[in-house]
Amino acid sequence: MPSENFSDGILSFKKAEALQKERNAETSDKFQDISLRLLMLFLLK
Repeated sequence: MPSENFSDGILSFKKAEALQKERNAETSDKFQDISLRLLMLFLLK
């Protein structure tokens, strides 16, 4: 089901975001921009 895949995607997305913020706070702005683009692509599928 699409909703299950969506939930899994969101969980992976949040995990990746948390890891990136822990690893390097300086790049968090860039990562947010990239994350937003990825999220938009994900939602548009």
